[in-house]
Amino acid sequence: MTPSPHRRPLLLALSLVALFTLACAVPGLPFGPARVENITFTKALNPDASPGPAASDFARETVFCSVKVANLGRNTTITAHWFYGDKQVAEKSLVADKGGSGYVAFNWTPPGNAPGGTYRVDVSLNQVKKASATFTLAAPPTPMPSPATPTPPPLVTLPPPTSPPGPKVLYRDNFTDPTSGMPTESNNPSVVLMGYVDGEYEIKLVTAPRTLAESSWAIAPLPKRYGDFLFEVDARMTEDSTDGGYGLVGRYQDLDHYYKLLVDPYRQRLAFWKLTKAAGQTMLLNWQTSKYIKAGKATNRLGLGAKGSQLTVYVNGNKVGTVTDPAFKEGRLGLTMNAWMKPITARFSNLLVTAAE
Repeated sequence: MTPSPHRRPLLLALSLVALFTLACAVPGLPFGPARVENITFTKALNPDASPGPAASDFARETVFCSVKVANLGRNTTITAHWFYGDKQVAEKSLVADKGGSGYVAFNWTPPGNAPGGTYRVDVSLNQVKKASATFTLAAPPTPMPSPATPTPPPLVTLPPPTSPPGPKVLYRDNFTDPTSGMPTESNNPSVVLMGYVDGEYEIKLVTAPRTLAESSWAIAPLPKRYGDFLFEVDARMTEDSTDGGYGLVGRYQDLDHYYKLLVDPYRQRLAFWKLTKAAGQTMLLNWQTSKYIKAGKATNRLGLGAKGSQLTVYVNGNKVGTVTDPAFKEGRLGLTMNAWMKPITARFSNLLVTAAE
């Protein structure tokens, strides 16, 4: 059976119901005012967004905030404001479209320059503050002084050889700067996490459907939009497995409209498709094996080119397919991955976007 990669949209979804578990109230029955019953900080969440063991002190790691709410009306907006002193460092809102009672989960990953000390989270319902709680973040490590470098002897500088100019660089990211614009928070931290790790960008699917009939998947979009382009990145899995894939998204409009290249390194195969809300998934290149895909945990250089309605797929510098489709003229680019049977982690590096030639 061919895996279906679009049954569980997880990351950056505009519909945030999957973030929390609420028991719906029965219309017409009195149930008291909407309220926040408890705020718990933890290092791990349960699948229903309730907290694991409570924690108050955190190293340089993701902080999970589990909020227990009760008697929410329909379309109640729940907002978490994260503060260091009087300065707000993050804000995230969810909408309980059906109302009810249960748990809501938020998370924040401190950037490398975040100061240590006491942080506060204020939780509001429909912009009205209801509760606050604090936690402590460890200070960043003090860098060791670099040893003195001996002065090298002067060198004779020769003029560089004459060569034709390369394609114009539109965007580049080596993922060493955690403020470069990639997502660092997940809309569903009990299923997917993402962020900058040791000079790479990481997407981790922590749960999987455990069936080939559906998959967990995630998209991490770049901050800018492009029309014609060549989008390239190095991708690798961090563990040995027999399941999962990573890839690229092009001309992304929203979670229901984009092009997607997915490479399954364990089976050395790939597919390329278009997603629209009206027609669903349309395969432009059906699943096919390729000798250019390096197996297992080896790094593969992925490429997606777009010029007008012509779309081209590359693996390790080799063209593996070209299709024509006029559906989307421009949009955002993104990194993506899928998991069918097991949780997996992929890392990306050396991202480059150049002008199409």
